[in-house]
Amino acid sequence: MLCSNKLHYSSAFYWHFDTFETMEEYVRIIERSHFSLFPDSFRERHKDEIDRLIQNAEAVNGFVNVNLSMLNPTQDEKMEIVVENFRRHIKEHFREGIYFWDELAKHIYDVDGQPRQFDESLFQIIKQYGDEFNMILYRARMASLRDLSSIKNGDYSDGVKKLSNRSMHESSVSFKVEGSSVIAHFGNGLYSGPMVCKFKLISNDSFNVFDSEINQSEVIANPDGTFRYNALVYCKDYESHEIFIKFHDVEVTYLKFEG
Repeated sequence: MLCSNKLHYSSAFYWHFDTFETMEEYVRIIERSHFSLFPDSFRERHKDEIDRLIQNAEAVNGFVNVNLSMLNPTQDEKMEIVVENFRRHIKEHFREGIYFWDELAKHIYDVDGQPRQFDESLFQIIKQYGDEFNMILYRARMASLRDLSSIKNGDYSDGVKKLSNRSMHESSVSFKVEGSSVIAHFGNGLYSGPMVCKFKLISNDSFNVFDSEINQSEVIANPDGTFRYNALVYCKDYESHEIFIKFHDVEVTYLKFEG
């Protein structure tokens, strides 16, 4: 299953290390980072020079491109920023429940529960688990694509095919329960216009009604002839939530693009 919080939050953690093979490459990318990402202590030491660069830099769409390399930092200062970025990433994205959390936590945290010093050895350990996670993510994506192809080419209703084809990145959706159905009103999506879906439910016992924003979705055809709509959505708390709708069929009505 592609639409799961475990995959979603694991991706948010591992992407940070995914494009680098060595710590040296990681540091080179840091050198091009924007000054807003610098630690407070570093910005204070270089305040005058940063202010001068900001004044002389040309703003593009309100964005001033002042990066670390313009300040000619020492190697120690580069590593200070690398370590600070690492600690911030750990705080924001390394959460219990992601793939290999138990194994990695032993390497990332010391006995006091604080992040260890970020170095080449720790970088390579995270990369190793990241490579294993990428294989899990790849298999989930391939399974989702097989489901999409199977529904597209199979003997299924027009509604199921339309819903399956709209697989991710809708902008907004609101749900309401009407008897044995759930009505979902999708707004303009990244690749498609608004539409209304009427799910003919198997059961609505566990379905909650709420407004949200679709991050990703998929339709799975069950062996017994029923279907399952899986989605990851963002609600007002900005956390990702999983939605599961089990249904017999779905009616889809396309609407005109909303202005």
